[in-house]
Amino acid sequence: MPVLKENAFTFVSHGLPEETFTVARFSGEEGLSTLYKFEILLVSEQEDVDIAAVLQNPATFTIKEHFSGDEDLPFHGIISSFEQLHQVDQYVFYRAELRPKAWWLTLTHHNQVFLNKTVSQFLEDLLGDGGLNKGLDFELRIKESFPPFDYVCQYGESHFDFLSRWTEFAGWYYWFEQGENAEILICSDSLIAHGPLSGRETFTYSPPSGLDAAQAGQVIKAFTLKQTPVPRKVMVRDYNYMKPSLEMKGQANVQDKGRGEIYLWGDHFRSLEGGDYLARVRAERFLCREKVFHGMSSIPAVRPGYLFTLARHYRQDFNGQYLTTMVRHEGSQERWLLGGLEVGGMDDTNALFYRNTFDCIPAGTQFRPAQATAKPRISGTVTARIDAAGSGQYAELDGHGRYKVVLPFDLSGREGGKASTWLRMSSPYAGEDYGMHFPLHKGTEVLLSFEEGDIDRPIIVGAVHNAEKPNLITSGTEAINAIRTAAGNHIAMGDEKGKEFINLVCPEQDSRISIGSNSGGPGGLILSTSEGYYEHVKGDKLEWCIGSTNAVHIGQSSETTLGASAEVIMGNRVEFRLGGTNSFDFGAGIDLKKEFLQLTKERTHMLGYEGVTIGGGADLGMKSLLKSWWATALNIAAANAANAIKAQFLNPAVTNFDTKLIMNIDTILYNALWGFGISKHLSFQSKKITATPMAGTINIDKKGVEIKVNNTVAKDAKLILKVGTPEQASGLLITPKGEQITLRNKKNVSITLDDGKTFQVKKTSVEGDATISIDANNQISLVHPKKPTIRLDDVGTTMKGSNEPYVRVDDEKVQIKAVSESLIVNKSSGIFLKSSKFNANAIGQMTLDGGMIKLG
Repeated sequence: MPVLKENAFTFVSHGLPEETFTVARFSGEEGLSTLYKFEILLVSEQEDVDIAAVLQNPATFTIKEHFSGDEDLPFHGIISSFEQLHQVDQYVFYRAELRPKAWWLTLTHHNQVFLNKTVSQFLEDLLGDGGLNKGLDFELRIKESFPPFDYVCQYGESHFDFLSRWTEFAGWYYWFEQGENAEILICSDSLIAHGPLSGRETFTYSPPSGLDAAQAGQVIKAFTLKQTPVPRKVMVRDYNYMKPSLEMKGQANVQDKGRGEIYLWGDHFRSLEGGDYLARVRAERFLCREKVFHGMSSIPAVRPGYLFTLARHYRQDFNGQYLTTMVRHEGSQERWLLGGLEVGGMDDTNALFYRNTFDCIPAGTQFRPAQATAKPRISGTVTARIDAAGSGQYAELDGHGRYKVVLPFDLSGREGGKASTWLRMSSPYAGEDYGMHFPLHKGTEVLLSFEEGDIDRPIIVGAVHNAEKPNLITSGTEAINAIRTAAGNHIAMGDEKGKEFINLVCPEQDSRISIGSNSGGPGGLILSTSEGYYEHVKGDKLEWCIGSTNAVHIGQSSETTLGASAEVIMGNRVEFRLGGTNSFDFGAGIDLKKEFLQLTKERTHMLGYEGVTIGGGADLGMKSLLKSWWATALNIAAANAANAIKAQFLNPAVTNFDTKLIMNIDTILYNALWGFGISKHLSFQSKKITATPMAGTINIDKKGVEIKVNNTVAKDAKLILKVGTPEQASGLLITPKGEQITLRNKKNVSITLDDGKTFQVKKTSVEGDATISIDANNQISLVHPKKPTIRLDDVGTTMKGSNEPYVRVDDEKVQIKAVSESLIVNKSSGIFLKSSKFNANAIGQMTLDGGMIKLG
């Protein structure tokens, strides 16, 4: 291969000797937000080039100063493909494709999540993961920055696609600066980041005219303009559920004289400032394409990302500063090679040359890249697991009821609530302070959907079972509809024909409500709990039972009614309580019964702070009043029954009711209102009732105990107190007019007071009555059952046997008499003895001694 005096273009693979290759020809393209690519045809005398070494090491393609002017212009990069072609004589042809190191990003395919990071932060992470070093391989020159994003997903895309779509979204763009040994990717969002290449600030416009080679490197041979219409303005809108009432909108003008408006929805901005920024970026994207200049030159220094000034254009307003956006290079030194190889038939197309075409925009126009990279969309669902920082015993939610998840494709290994942002969960029912929510525990498998397919807007749409967390309903329970929480609370609804049921169960204190069929009985409604039962009803309460009702209270029972209360029982009432019963009434009351029997096993206490009154035997007026009260009570009962029927009839939730029981609705309402009015009236009549006279009354108060029998109410009324069985009754008897009072102990001892004049104490035995009596004349008599008596009167004392004999003592004398025999000792007249059967021998002898008679 002939050796050129000086190569105009060189290629060096840094894994091989520098002189391995010679450039035959090349073409390349570079632009803003584009990975440049050069296809280079190479010639080498080495037929067995180490291709692996070429691919694994950086390379440099250089346009030498022969065309570039004062300095060489290198293009550094890596080889993205390398081909070994044909051989001519001892020369082997190769083709190499040179790309920047950032091309490595296209060789990736990732699924990952970035949390709470700005665009700059997660793009730096991505470039670093792609093998590029900050400061050496890339540099971000960002003027404006977005606030951190809570959640950004890279889904099924390369690092390069992810980088491209986010820089396009944000209005950022990049180009490459070529250093001495390597290229560096520059990313910016502002035109102030651009400047000219040193020493190459101005280029002259000159159409082709045979200029000498010395001037060729400084000439722009063609420079044209293509201008297109643009819209008048851009509007972007979005929705932020954290600010649901705020209209998320941004607007920006493109061209005052433009045509049409651009309306973009769902650009994922979260503030009004973000909306205005995106609208401005979108407007600048249209505006920078309104005027696009196209040029052709032989100046290698026309490079994307750099400014140049055009001079000597025939149209004066074209002379100015421009930003190069795209360059297409082409060059060849093939003629020299072919000439050296003595290959004939060459023409001018094989001559040594370099040329380019380029696009540029006015330097004062802000460039924005086209939004060309499609964002991945998910039209279906993605599985995930609920994540939490705790043990998972309880669900962990934030203040908005949101969850964190772990995505199955996330390789970060983050857990403990650090694998995602807070995500909403959809619900079949939601509203302000109402809705439906069953909290999900750590590890629960869920399905994620995405708003409008946007991978950065996930939402939990449901939870699903898996082999580790099997379904509550399986092939053996297909007739049951159930909801069961992790703690065991559950609602089950059985749909099997003839065995329908609803069960509501709470494991705490084994509390449950069963409706319908159940295994423990005939069904109906069963409420069971092993602890307390509390019922709170704010409003009307209706209980309707057709059949028997049984209530068993084991322990204390308390009932409080704030207001009027009415209870209607059609039949007997039986209550069994194994424990105390307390009743507190802070107002007058009436207990109206036909008959009443109260039994206690031990003692009954009836206490009144002021007093207790027990009465019975009402007069005719009270009987009339009671009769009217009974009628009122029946009306109240009817009114309450009607009210219950009305509630049953008017309640739309109650069905299958026998309408034959329904009377006219106006009558029902009237009876209900009237009945409750009468009931309230009766409750205020208690004081009047207590003042009504009764035939018999016992009054116990602070003065003592008073027992009254009122004969004005019942003329035959009397007071009888008895203790014992009727055969041996003990008690107290007071006759209707009070003329006789008798106190009896069983049936053989009594005390009698007759009409306030006679007092008698009597003891009865088989021998007869023994009595002590005091009559109206204050005469006291003591009578033995065998009829001996002692009588004391106002004259003296008389003792009498069962027959005639007696002894009488008074103030004047002592008299002893037995039938016809008598002895009288008179203090004034002496002794008088009378006997029809005097017999001295019976008493011995009788003598007279000093005025005294001695017997025996």
